[in-house]
Amino acid sequence: TTTALKDEAVVSTQSTGLTLSTTKRHFSSSLGDGRKVIPGSLGEFTRLDLLKKETKENIEHIWNEYHKSKPVVSAVIPTETWLKMKQRSKSNTFFVFPLPREKGYISILWQILDDMFLFTSLDQYKKMGKSAVPWLTVRHYTDLSEDKGVVLMRGDPNAEVLTPLESQYLVNQLRIYLLDDIKFKRMVTFNRHPNTFNFDEVLQDMGSVGGEIENAGGSVPIGSHFNEKTEK
Repeated sequence: TTTALKDEAVVSTQSTGLTLSTTKRHFSSSLGDGRKVIPGSLGEFTRLDLLKKETKENIEHIWNEYHKSKPVVSAVIPTETWLKMKQRSKSNTFFVFPLPREKGYISILWQILDDMFLFTSLDQYKKMGKSAVPWLTVRHYTDLSEDKGVVLMRGDPNAEVLTPLESQYLVNQLRIYLLDDIKFKRMVTFNRHPNTFNFDEVLQDMGSVGGEIENAGGSVPIGSHFNEKTEK
């Protein structure tokens, strides 16, 4: 039996592949409920030495299964895709996404901080600036990027204001805008030529990229979306 994730996954490699079972004795009080401390490094909640021994396919399976029962979003992103996302993010550090709600939408501000993506309410940011409370914190763990060709992503929502499904929707929207060349131009305009930015175009996109929260991906692991070829 090999345990690659510390707090609740017991991983065993069998002829049928990897299987995971949950045992209460492996739970960590610091992880997993959307309110407590977000792991700052991969080593805080995984046995990195064991993960490094797994194949890329097994790592993806372990990572997504481990997070499937948690109120978070997760993904395994190809290193090449992550490098493109990060490079585009570093030169265009802010954007605003409409988040559908029952009576229309609310505006969510996104920004990048090193390997972390932060989402918060635009209204709250206008009032509080850098003191605004993050609604969603997305970390990218790059420990395996060179050897395995993957970056592990975990997004922890503020459970008081955002659901995991809404969080998945926002991460999907960001992926689309960073990887689609046409939509990325809107991010460039927002950051470099704000006077000519047209938010109505972003609202129109909501229909073409899955405006309803129910279409954000459902139970489909978000990591699968990062392996799709994006039209240019």
